[in-house]
Amino acid sequence: MNARELKALQEAADRPDGWGLFQPKTTTKLAECGFFVKEKHPVYGMQWRITEAGRAALAEVSK
Repeated sequence: MNARELKALQEAADRPDGWGLFQPKTTTKLAECGFFVKEKHPVYGMQWRITEAGRAALAEVSK
């Protein structure tokens, strides 16, 4: 995982409910790994949201 991907995971984990906007190139790759999922945000429409797998990957890298 590169620095940009780690930053995206960290920022999402720090936001309420894991919502966030990220660079499409980074988020799409992380979504393919199961770390992000695209869901309907109650206010902003379709957004990326970190998954439990994403949080686990972040915890594993942060050790």
